[in-house]
Amino acid sequence: MNDKKLILVILLAIVSWTTFSYSGNNPTQIIDKILFAQGQDELDAIEEIDKHLLRDEELISLYMELLDYYIGEGPGEILSEKITGMGERILPFLIEKKNSTFKCLDKYRPFCYKNAEERNVKIRSIIAAIKKGIILYAVFPEKLKTEVDQSMKIVRIFLEDFRRNKKTFPRDLNVLKEYVWQQYGYKLKIFNPWGEPFKYISKSGDKYTLEPGKGAPAE
Repeated sequence: MNDKKLILVILLAIVSWTTFSYSGNNPTQIIDKILFAQGQDELDAIEEIDKHLLRDEELISLYMELLDYYIGEGPGEILSEKITGMGERILPFLIEKKNSTFKCLDKYRPFCYKNAEERNVKIRSIIAAIKKGIILYAVFPEKLKTEVDQSMKIVRIFLEDFRRNKKTFPRDLNVLKEYVWQQYGYKLKIFNPWGEPFKYISKSGDKYTLEPGKGAPAE
């Protein structure tokens, strides 16, 4: 077999494999599978989205369509993780979606939000997380437990520094963040991976509590 024929055979094989791999996995079929599945099947369906749609534009289009529907708490958390995991490149599409007319296909009527504002609550939370560089994890990865512990150690160092200089603890972590930036030019991380601030309470002039925050595991 000469080189040209060999190349043609390889190309035909690739086309055939791609066609076979994507058959039955177009966006509409994937949405049907997610919305009409129950329990673990529903979770599995949304977990496996990116196994079927490999290109960014396909994933983004599907994610934007899914945002018109309430798919349940667990699947919704997985969707938020997948979207925020794409980072800033998906922001323009989220902004466009937030400003778009609300639509709901009749066959998906039981899963529709009531209106655009109800839908946009979720979209705004996703946009806010991406702007902070946060991935809204559905399940807290063990490696992030280490990251949170380290971040809290750094917060404690600056809490003590603030107290030494100001003779009291700050009223909240935003005050501490501003102080650290003004004094040291250091961008203090005061959010856990869900985008929630660490729980901080100043009890008195010399005592405080600091915890991981909503959704994060206890220390």
